[in-house]
Amino acid sequence: MTPLMYAVKDNRTSFVERLIELGSDVGARNNDNYNVLHISAMYSREDIVKLLLSKRGVDPFATGGSRQQTAVHLVASRQTGTATSILRALLTAAGKDIRLRVDGRGKIPLLLAVEAGNQSMVRELLSAQTAEQLKFNNPCATQACTPAGDTALHLAARRRDVDMARILVDYGAAVDAVNGAGQTALHIAAAEGDEPLVKYFYGVRANAAIADNEDRTPMHLAAENGHAAIIELLADKFKASIFERTKDGSTLMHIASLNGHADCAMMLFKKGVYLHMPNKDGARSIHTAARYGHVGIINTLLQKGESVDVTTNVCF
Repeated sequence: MTPLMYAVKDNRTSFVERLIELGSDVGARNNDNYNVLHISAMYSREDIVKLLLSKRGVDPFATGGSRQQTAVHLVASRQTGTATSILRALLTAAGKDIRLRVDGRGKIPLLLAVEAGNQSMVRELLSAQTAEQLKFNNPCATQACTPAGDTALHLAARRRDVDMARILVDYGAAVDAVNGAGQTALHIAAAEGDEPLVKYFYGVRANAAIADNEDRTPMHLAAENGHAAIIELLADKFKASIFERTKDGSTLMHIASLNGHADCAMMLFKKGVYLHMPNKDGARSIHTAARYGHVGIINTLLQKGESVDVTTNVCF
């Protein structure tokens, strides 16, 4: 850390100005590869950010840290709205193109602001280049288990943040945009069992019939993850088909049975899914439940009239 960096961190504006006058290097880096503009952005030093931006040699496009982020990325990652004026100053100094600058993980500032849940930052970023930012697909997985290609709306759905989703859609986000797995934000909301978000997507006419790269609709994911209320919502509001089959001929009842979700099986039965429908191997839902040891499902199916002695095409 240089003396100038300490002055920035401690918010000593007059010291910062004097040190720069004496020739302190505004481009110097600390051990984490941050310069003074990065540090002032991270610590929300508004007056110092504005001072630095007026000095020769300060580049708002300069990246730093292990994730190679600009000061705009760093400010956008903050969870509080107090740094919005800092973001505005940085955007004014850098120009609109910095909104589409990616960091080392392929994320533009908007995606970071959505992940932080910072609505004021999101609105500020979307004041220019709106369509380009909303269509931007993150080329990298956000987590080990998360597919690449998420838009800002997908990230809002993963956060279960209906207010953020509403902001993004109001600004023009495509409700049915798909990520690298072929999933829409509705797929994610259904898989998460996020009832308020699914209801919101119904209000903005999201398409519940879109299948992902594994031929799964939101209804499949709701059944797979045990969300009976979502199944009911999709069937009643979206008019989603309850008779969807997978590539092996399995029904939604098979999927619920495979994963041991008795409440989903009951909901599907209530909605009219045929109890005795076999897949391509002749296996019924009771065979699937028995194979994976789901006693509760077996009892539910037997109570609804399934035969305990029914066989598959391969006689088991």
